[in-house]
Amino acid sequence: MADKDMASRKEAITALGYMGPAAIPALVEALHDGNEGIQKYAAQILSKMGSEAVPVLEAVLEDQDEAAAVRDVAAEALGNMGPAASSAIPTLVRVFAHDPDEVVQYDAALALVKMGKHAIPAFESVLQEEDVEVRRRAAHILGAFGSEAIPVLEKALLDEDIWVQTSVAFALGNIGPQAIPVLGALLRHEGVRENAALALRVIGAESVPTLVEALKDKEAQFHAAKALTELGPAAKSAIPALTEALKEEEIRYFAANALKSIGPEAESAIPALEEVFHETEDFLTSKAIEEALESLRGS
Repeated sequence: MADKDMASRKEAITALGYMGPAAIPALVEALHDGNEGIQKYAAQILSKMGSEAVPVLEAVLEDQDEAAAVRDVAAEALGNMGPAASSAIPTLVRVFAHDPDEVVQYDAALALVKMGKHAIPAFESVLQEEDVEVRRRAAHILGAFGSEAIPVLEKALLDEDIWVQTSVAFALGNIGPQAIPVLGALLRHEGVRENAALALRVIGAESVPTLVEALKDKEAQFHAAKALTELGPAAKSAIPALTEALKEEEIRYFAANALKSIGPEAESAIPALEEVFHETEDFLTSKAIEEALESLRGS
């Protein structure tokens, strides 16, 4: 393995691969090669060695005396094995949460995602970690597991830290329409409404019916209207509900802003806007209505 010619070293690693598990110690040694390409190739071959390679790779991954680059390729090798390396999930979770190197953290997370839904329960303990940044990163990664992670993320949205909540909201939003029922229910919960609405906004037009329904809830309507405003023209199916909402003083300002963001497609709301403009005393609301009328008229 000391041959400096890269092609020759790769051939030697390939030959080791044909030897089966007996070659695992030599392949682990190749992980320490100074060339990144050789390290990754050795990791690739190790990932084909089956379950016998898993504990060896775990030991390398958790050894803080190993260089970060070596720990990193060990994480990659476990990830390449996918669900076959699921026994390494606890180790990968610990590394994701506590390794001092961000690249190693990232590749441990990527390996967990490659292992599929079996890795999701392990994140529940990570979401209880004292370190806010660890909890925030865990929430972010959970979004990559798709709808299977919704129950865990639903609980995590109740985290006391606003930044963790925000990461959870984006994770749920990135999962997509399958998260809408849970988010619609969370709009009714004090303390998480804002981030539930944020997640629905991330999902986009498919969340509009849920946001429209929330306009009827005095506690949730502000956040729902704000999300509809941020959706802009994608919220055009909400035009009738927003027009109706103009009748309520408490929500009139936000309804006008949402109609303004939709633009000329909301021209059917012009008569209602003109009517409430003359009866509105609040300066900011009057201004919002005036700007909405300009937008809807295309002027």
